[in-house]
Amino acid sequence: MDIKQAIDKSLFIFGAGASYDAGCKMSGDMLKALTEIICLNQEDPFTEIERETIKFLLTCLNYHSEWKTWEVNREYSLQPNIEELALLIRRIKNRDNFLPYPVTGNWADKLLRLEAQFKEQNKFGLYHKIEDTIKNKLIPQWLEVKQTDFLKPLDDFFQRNTDKRITFDIFSMNYDKVIEQHFSEQKAKPYRGFYSGEWRGFNVSDSIDEFNIINLYKLHGSLDWTRLIDGTVLEKSDIDEYYEDIEGENRIEHDPVIIFGHGTKFFL
Repeated sequence: MDIKQAIDKSLFIFGAGASYDAGCKMSGDMLKALTEIICLNQEDPFTEIERETIKFLLTCLNYHSEWKTWEVNREYSLQPNIEELALLIRRIKNRDNFLPYPVTGNWADKLLRLEAQFKEQNKFGLYHKIEDTIKNKLIPQWLEVKQTDFLKPLDDFFQRNTDKRITFDIFSMNYDKVIEQHFSEQKAKPYRGFYSGEWRGFNVSDSIDEFNIINLYKLHGSLDWTRLIDGTVLEKSDIDEYYEDIEGENRIEHDPVIIFGHGTKFFL
């Protein structure tokens, strides 16, 4: 079997370990970083009401983790993480779709009061604002790529390889830009399904000369993908051009496009 046949029969999957080696925070560390932001009474991205809400939510998560730890006979200490917080926020945001008020009303009284106070000061919903700040401001900071030396063996392989027909199919469960940043610096930009900002899928990459080494399948989305209100998905660099003749509410974005939170990942 030659190298091309071996590569064609191989499947490469990148998980959280790839992000960790690049200096990105893991989901548990992200929650610790958020806790530090809330605990330090310094200028931060959250208002006082938002901080009070997050404290309440973190207390709920810690309670739930402690309860789950008892259920496994305390053999393991279960710790909450940022994705559990994201899932909790999403469930609270959409609670009317899941449970009737008589069920949620008692435990939600504090949350309803905080929502009402926040609404007096801000046109956005409280949980929408918290989720937006975490996803658009904090997560990109926490996933800042510091080094990608662990990918250098692939660089060496590409430099030694003379068979230009070889294409790596890499499936990543991460939404950071570790792989893109590394290989863009090596002049081997991965193909992610977009061409000229338009989603084209992966059945056309062979005909696109600039992408001939890596097909990168990002299963949980990417920090630099944006979903518009009409469902269109774009790379962020192309949003201004797309919006050139569009104004008003039609410019509403849902950004970034990442599948975030334990429960959602199992279904999407």
